[in-house]
Amino acid sequence: MVDQVTSSSSNLQDTLFISSLKIALAYNNGLLSKSSKEGIVQSTFLGLVQKRVEEILSSSLEFQKDFSRYMKSGRWPTEDYATRASTLLSWYVQWYNVPSPFEVKRALDKIKPINLSSSVPLLHLVFPATDVTALSEINRVGFCSQG
Repeated sequence: MVDQVTSSSSNLQDTLFISSLKIALAYNNGLLSKSSKEGIVQSTFLGLVQKRVEEILSSSLEFQKDFSRYMKSGRWPTEDYATRASTLLSWYVQWYNVPSPFEVKRALDKIKPINLSSSVPLLHLVFPATDVTALSEINRVGFCSQG
């Protein structure tokens, strides 16, 4: 993943590993919750991999602009660096279970009249499978875009 992000090659199409890693994490968490036995892969290793994936996803500076544009318009990045940006965005959407821009817009339209300082708690009720990291970013995009 790091090599794909840092290299200038355009071979950034592999997103299947995100789903595989999420399955491994869910399996390991389920196994640990039922017994004290370790799974096939040590939980400390999986935890380190999870942390590294989240660091990579949060380290891209141009990502916030791409995510904002995606949430507002539903369009995927089309700039010169589009392959890299599209891959990072697809990893982020998969990793954090980001709902579609249409669903987010519909939820924010209902939440905005309430005038909360943060919509994250209500967004979490509407999208319980979405990680708080993504909900915070959706809150930033949704409420900062209103001027």
